[in-house]
Amino acid sequence: ADLVDQRAAVQRVLSMLKHDSANALNALMARADAARSVRRRDPERAMALVSDMRAILRRLDRNGTAWLRALAGPARSEDHATVEVAGLVRGLVQQHGDADANRADLRLRPVRLHTNGAYLESVLANLVDNAFRHSVADSRVRVRVERRAEWVVFQITNRLKDGRGL
Repeated sequence: ADLVDQRAAVQRVLSMLKHDSANALNALMARADAARSVRRRDPERAMALVSDMRAILRRLDRNGTAWLRALAGPARSEDHATVEVAGLVRGLVQQHGDADANRADLRLRPVRLHTNGAYLESVLANLVDNAFRHSVADSRVRVRVERRAEWVVFQITNRLKDGRGL
């Protein structure tokens, strides 16, 4: 019974999130089209529409974050530990083998973060894997980790197979 109730709750949250985001995205598209059409003849109106778009994005971010937090449930302190991010990233790159590790340009500053280590590792592993898998063979993949104020910045730069940079 608990599992059925949990699944029903998840479906309700996902349904509400889909509805909220679809409405917000439609409103954003309408305002973007309107701003594009009036930008030359009425720049003040265009700026007002851009301001509306920013407000919609902030609301969507707030609502989406709230829905996702509700879906995930309360954070459990036992899932959190101090993670040395540079070491984690270095290990993820080395897991790709010597060929990929040799084309990695690592600029890793020591950064410690108190977080859910398993979740952080899965997110970063996905990003590192995509960077190597979708880049041109023998091209450099730059990976940076640093702290900027209260943020930890993880940045990957590579050359995609179609010639574009990412």
